[in-house]
Amino acid sequence: MISVPAEKVLKSARQSLVLILGIFVLAFSVATLLVNLWLKRYVVRPLNRMAQAAEAASMGDPGVEFVVNSKDKVGKLAEAFNRMQMSLQMAMQRLERYREGRRSSGDFSGK
Repeated sequence: MISVPAEKVLKSARQSLVLILGIFVLAFSVATLLVNLWLKRYVVRPLNRMAQAAEAASMGDPGVEFVVNSKDKVGKLAEAFNRMQMSLQMAMQRLERYREGRRSSGDFSGK
């Protein structure tokens, strides 16, 4: 009869468990890193650039435009931002024409 000491079996099982856990932790770490890099490139950076463009627009810069590079949700948000900026520019132009019309007609009542 052949027998293997239980200590050797348990030692081998522990080594296998440590190896499997190490591989799992390494794979999970790499996956987490890749997801973070992807999110930073395709979500965070465009949103930061859009926030900067919105900040410039709020300070009165009429030429601010956000370049759309994608067709995903961030791209749709950028398109909406650009439409909003264009609408704001048109409204400001209409207001300026209205003011000029009132000044040229001599109506200074402010109504």
